[in-house]
Amino acid sequence: MKPETRERILDIVSSHGGYASSSILFSAGFHPAQLADLVNSGSLTRIKRGLYALAGGVIRSELADVQRAMPGCVFCLGTALSIHGIGTWEPIDVQLAVRRDRRIALPDFPPIRLYSFSGVRFELGVEEHETEAGTILVYDREKTICDILRFRKAIGLDIAMEALREYLKSTPRNVQKLFEYAKRLRMEGTIRGYAEALL
Repeated sequence: MKPETRERILDIVSSHGGYASSSILFSAGFHPAQLADLVNSGSLTRIKRGLYALAGGVIRSELADVQRAMPGCVFCLGTALSIHGIGTWEPIDVQLAVRRDRRIALPDFPPIRLYSFSGVRFELGVEEHETEAGTILVYDREKTICDILRFRKAIGLDIAMEALREYLKSTPRNVQKLFEYAKRLRMEGTIRGYAEALL
């Protein structure tokens, strides 16, 4: 590949914030083989089929890459706990909420576990979280605690109780908001029972 062709491709990716879809690059006249060459040389990273990122020169993170690859999905459960600095659980995969009726193509890396939510379970408590690598969507602290307690049998009651205990001791916290969320999610008895045992 000619050096000027390489620079043109990298300039286009850079002008789109360090990420570009294959459709953008193809419409600019580039061929899939040229993108494969740049991936093999280490200049580009293939995030998933049809999405490429600069391998260097821009601030990137695993979570920002996942958000770019799966726009509209929301970091949840253990990944949300980590983002909020609650507890010590570090899941081996990125945990991500997706709308129940949405079909999704997973990126090549990292390993992702999808949780299918619908209605208020998906929409409640979504917030934008600013990182150096870009904006990501994550459930707020109160929705995360509700979800952790909802999935306590799958992830372990000890993990759920540690998260709730740390949340109740932390600042900022909003116990009234936690109970309001619990009511909307039809978990009020469960959340109040566990929270009042620790308060």
